[in-house]
Amino acid sequence: MDKNISGVRAKGVGRRNLIKGLAAMGVVAPLAGSGLAQRGSLAVAQDGTPTAARGNPGGAVVVGVYQEPNSLNFLLTGGPISFASMQLSPLFEPMIRYDQNGEMQARLLTEIPTVENGGISEDGLTYTLHFQEGVTWHDGTPFTANDFKFTWEWIMDPKNQAQATGGWAEIESVEIPDDNTAVVTLKGLYLPWVAETLGWNPLLPQHIQSTMTTEEFGRNPVGNGPFKFVEWVPGDHITYDRNENYYRDEQALLDRLIWKVVPDRNTVIAQARTGDIQIGVDYTEAQIPEMSNVPGVTLEITPSSNYERYHFTIVTRDDASVPHPIFGDKQVRLALTHALDRQTIVDQVLFGEAEIAKNELDNSPYENTDIVPLAYDPELAKQLLDEAGWVPGADGIREKDGVRLSFTHGTTSGNQTRETIQALAQANWKDVGAEMTVANQPASKFFGGFNDGGGWLDRTIDMVGFTNGMASSDPNLRPFWHTESIPTTDKPGGFNHSGLSNPDLDELLDQQITELDPAARTELLKQAQVIIHEEVPMIPMYDRVVINSVSDTVKGVQSSPFGSISGLVWNVEDWSVN
Repeated sequence: MDKNISGVRAKGVGRRNLIKGLAAMGVVAPLAGSGLAQRGSLAVAQDGTPTAARGNPGGAVVVGVYQEPNSLNFLLTGGPISFASMQLSPLFEPMIRYDQNGEMQARLLTEIPTVENGGISEDGLTYTLHFQEGVTWHDGTPFTANDFKFTWEWIMDPKNQAQATGGWAEIESVEIPDDNTAVVTLKGLYLPWVAETLGWNPLLPQHIQSTMTTEEFGRNPVGNGPFKFVEWVPGDHITYDRNENYYRDEQALLDRLIWKVVPDRNTVIAQARTGDIQIGVDYTEAQIPEMSNVPGVTLEITPSSNYERYHFTIVTRDDASVPHPIFGDKQVRLALTHALDRQTIVDQVLFGEAEIAKNELDNSPYENTDIVPLAYDPELAKQLLDEAGWVPGADGIREKDGVRLSFTHGTTSGNQTRETIQALAQANWKDVGAEMTVANQPASKFFGGFNDGGGWLDRTIDMVGFTNGMASSDPNLRPFWHTESIPTTDKPGGFNHSGLSNPDLDELLDQQITELDPAARTELLKQAQVIIHEEVPMIPMYDRVVINSVSDTVKGVQSSPFGSISGLVWNVEDWSVN
């Protein structure tokens, strides 16, 4: 089904209906009146500038991370929820950011485009973007709207290996009437466009990125944010200094921000205790008891719609139309899901501090609450494998047509919680006659692109485990589960990791991006969730919250619920240290 059906371009959709659809995603006019919206305990101007309660300038903060980024170029980091995206965010001013309440704030844009302010045409096809004046890149070159147009063109060129094309792919044309204005025309109505394309996303400097590869820029980036890149010593640290030419009056308070790369989460905990790091990132639920009573350290727990999942590779790497020799069979996927004791994993590894995940859009207003996790039932798993023709061999491992039920499973190496869960899963699956071999990779490799050996994406590992969730404040599932989102060598962008292709699901995902009625759109998304659940392209493992530790010497940290761990740094320019 064509995603631009219904003659939307020709007939338009009407102002009232468009406002109704956009309002459901928070894309509405700013508050009128005094020019201030109260965000928790911090007064924030409509342009997003904090107006009070800033700390003293000077000093440095060391952030401990157990995953080194694969790149500091957002094209290669897989969206806002990754470690790499968190670490690059202080270098780049986003067009729109999300505050500690998950609400949008214009940043590089002067305002969030809406129908009311004329930023979105009444037919929903044209967006007028107004950029801040006086913004410069870290080398002193002025930022202009041409950098927006260049970023779009660079992302859409397959040779540049962008992992996510998202709303960028919906653009028909970009006109630049002046240095601070871009007029964007879409191919068709696409409701998630503001949240998906403008929300969180930085832009690229045309004068630099055009002279080198995406990968080269990601090792020595030049941004326009409150901090500028100084050095990257692989395996040790990444250093940023305050950008003295930041375009906003209130520059970053810290002199320096250091990302300290450590081997694992246990080292993060140890160094948070000793004070060698001031912020520790991404603890597991199992570590809440250990970290709750560390003197001089506050444990910050932020709700999330993300969850840990195990994705089956259901098509081959070289040809997405050819089923995987084992996991191309839905009955095998169903059997292995029933064979996995997720409740014991939650109880024993996570100390009961999590719940079994159910499906996409868990813990969101769009969740289909009728879906329940598939039950742990090893006898049913054996029955399903018997029915599918997988017969136990002499060593207990099943075989079919000369193929052993033996597969690889990969996640990020050095993550003890994940490795412990892997061992339990391995034992569960062996009990039903399936052999799992561990194939973990360092995070910097695992989260690489399809053509860069990124195990989470390139289908060279039979099953992969990682945390993921909504890539924007919009619930659009199309980038994750549409047939067109299956990454290939020629088209590496897209996050349909498993390779699921279902025509009925594709139709629902196409319909929901043009459905203006919020209730009707939610219903389409709920139907899509049912298909994903029944197809079993992945095993939802357990719901995640974002858990960081912050030294009491650091002030101003207020994590945003958007972007998972990247939500930590949304207001990094306001951090200070005593």
